[in-house]
Order: sequence, then C-alpha cells, then structure tokens
Amino acid sequence: MRSIGSAIGCLGLTCALACAQFCVEFPEPPADEKDWTPFDRAVLDVYRQELARGTTQEKLEEEYLSVLPQATTPEQEGLVYAHIAWMYCTKGTIRAPQVAETYCQEALGYPLPVAVAASMHNFRGMALWTRYHQEWRGERYRVARRRIIAPALAGLKLVMENGAPREAVPLPTVVIDNTFIPMGAPGREEALQEIARRHAAQLAERRKAELLNVLQRFREWFIRSCVNLYLQDPADPDELRRLASEALADHPEARADLLDQLAAAVAKER
Repeated sequence: MRSIGSAIGCLGLTCALACAQFCVEFPEPPADEKDWTPFDRAVLDVYRQELARGTTQEKLEEEYLSVLPQATTPEQEGLVYAHIAWMYCTKGTIRAPQVAETYCQEALGYPLPVAVAASMHNFRGMALWTRYHQEWRGERYRVARRRIIAPALAGLKLVMENGAPREAVPLPTVVIDNTFIPMGAPGREEALQEIARRHAAQLAERRKAELLNVLQRFREWFIRSCVNLYLQDPADPDELRRLASEALADHPEARADLLDQLAAAVAKER
C-alpha cells in the first residue's frame, strides 16, 4: 500500500488541485446593477477587497461577517459563511484549516445552491486532512481517517441526490438569432419576444447541463478521495466498504462505482 510519507508529501499539491478544480461558483447578482440589493453590493465590496490582496484574512472575515445583517434569506446567510470558508481554504495560514472547517460546517447549516454545498463538503474534507495529517500513523490515522471521509461521503450523497451522472453530458448549443425584423413590420414585437424566449430556454438548458457536469466531477472526486484515503497504510478496504454501504444505501450506482474502484485499486497494489 502507499506510504504515509508519500501521502503527506503530496498533500499541498492535492489540496491546491482540488481548489483549482472546484472553484466555488457563487450566485451572480442581477446583470443590471440597478437591480442589485444592499446584500449584493456589500458582498461584492468585500470580495473586491479579497481579490485586491493586501487585507488580512482576519480583517476580511470581519468584513464578511458585517454583511450578515443585510442578508434577507437563509441562503444569503449561508453564502456569507461559504465565502469565508472559501477564503481560508485558498489562502492557507497556520490557523486556516481549523477556521475553514468551522465555516464550512456553519455554511452547510443553511440552504445553499447544490454546487456551493458540494464545495463546502469538499473543502471541509481538505481542512480535516490538513489538520490531521501529522497523525497519519497507525491507530491514530484510523481515527483521523474516519473524520476525514465523513464529508466526502456526505458530498457524494448530496451530488447523487441532485442527479450527478456517471459521465459528463454534452452541452447544448446556444444559438444567437440575428434575424433582422424591420421596424413597423407586422408581428415584429411578437417575433422578438419569441426569439428572446427561445434564447432564454436554450440558456436554461445549457446551465442545467453545466451544473450536471460540475456534479459529475464532484462525484468522481469524492469517490477517488474515499478510495485513496483507505489505501494509505494501515489500509482498511473492509471499513470503507461498510461506511460506503451505510452512507450510500439509497444510491446503489454510486456505491457500486466506489467499491469497483476500490477493488481495482487494491488489486493493483498487490
């Protein structure tokens, strides 16, 4: 089985790749700025500070928390905590893993868009991995591993509940209709409305497919994370089979995929 030293050596790169692959796609404000709410403006103001750099994580955390009184829905409250979790996950400091885990858990206590919620499960697992990697020895690793795998299985269950496919789906084409309709032509307004309706329907189908592909990537990532965790010495495929069977009882397809990948990986290691 794989050595602990190798696992720890790859930890930083693995977490960086996970962040790069699964950047949180927060809901965008309305296209027209005049339709922005005070909450939209406040969050974007803090986010711009974050992008500009030069502001400490602690100060940005305070700024994000100051936005909470302007949240008008539980989802908006959850998004504030998700922003803070994402910030700490992508800009690591000594205290970042523990703080990130706390905010991931806080965010998951609110209704979130499914892709954001999946990201929170993913980042919580990464934060736990970073916190406990120094304990990757013998029985202590077994205990830490059970904590680390919990968000991966929860995330896998979430994306399966939301229709994550096994393979990526093709993206529908969005056609730009440049049909010229002269001013004053009979039925012009109705024709323009029909063009707009078709375009909106195509965009909706495209976004639906894009979301399914995001969930499909999460599905693959969570399965691979679970398998890799349980191939590290002391390997324990039997425990993973048991945990997967319990967590994915309502999702036999995902459970089968995970166990198939586990069996293939175990056979390869022998």
